Amino acid sequence: MFGRGKKQTEVPGRRQSVSSKPLPESFSYYRSTRRNQTLGDVRRQEIVSAQRHDVFKLLKLGVIVLVAVVALGKILYVTRSAKVDVPSAGYAYRDISEYTKIVNDGLKQNYWHGNKLTFNDATLKEYLASKLPELESVDIIIPIINNRPVIKLSVQKPGMVLATGRAAYVVTDTGRIVMELDTKSTKTQPTVPQVNDAANTSYAPGDYGFAEGSVQFINELAHQFDAKNIGIVSMTIPAGAIEELRVTPTGVGYSVRFDMTGDVVQQAGNYLAAREYLKANGLIPVDYVDARVSGR
Repeated sequence: MFGRGKKQTEVPGRRQSVSSKPLPESFSYYRSTRRNQTLGDVRRQEIVSAQRHDVFKLLKLGVIVLVAVVALGKILYVTRSAKVDVPSAGYAYRDISEYTKIVNDGLKQNYWHGNKLTFNDATLKEYLASKLPELESVDIIIPIINNRPVIKLSVQKPGMVLATGRAAYVVTDTGRIVMELDTKSTKTQPTVPQVNDAANTSYAPGDYGFAEGSVQFINELAHQFDAKNIGIVSMTIPAGAIEELRVTPTGVGYSVRFDMTGDVVQQAGNYLAAREYLKANGLIPVDYVDARVSGR
């Protein structure tokens, strides 16, 4: 009764697993496809975002380039309305408005004058020389920042006024016919000697009607007379003798003949000496005094 108890017999059964590790999730085709679609959408969004970023960068670069081109174009642009400067010293052949119009017309003649890089100084100078016979030099200034060119014109000095039976012309000190004087104009004539052309030669602006030496001779002779307080009624170049100059002094009834190819000071001295001799001896020449030869 109190003996060792009997060992209970184990009931055969399923042994419980010691490990509590969960079984792997069972495969699902639907779940796998959904995951792949999600990854694909993310990738596509990344590609679209990158493309948009590239487009934005290109647009930004394009705007920068456009602004740079516009700014450069504005810097290089040259307006066709120039500031014209003509020295005030000496005789004004034309009004400043007329000079400005001629210069601006010259700028409009050539397309390349609208850009600082292609501006052609030689072409503009050639055009102005054809329109302005009195022109001596042209100084063209193209400012770096400003767009308005500055054109400085230098003109030749007037040498004399040449009167023919047809018209009166202003002649430069180099002998070039510059322009016809309008007798109806209120514009003052240059303070230079007036010479009559007895041959009534026809001239046109731009012609070289006289040698430079002849113009210098006439002006120096007028200076010699003025130094001795001797007025001049007229200076005439006779027909058929373009190198001869006949001068009628004030207060006498004769003329004095000069050779414009000779020495003006010597010939003026010949006349002044003859004038004193005639006055001292009470002599009056019948026709003329020949200053080309001493003692005549």
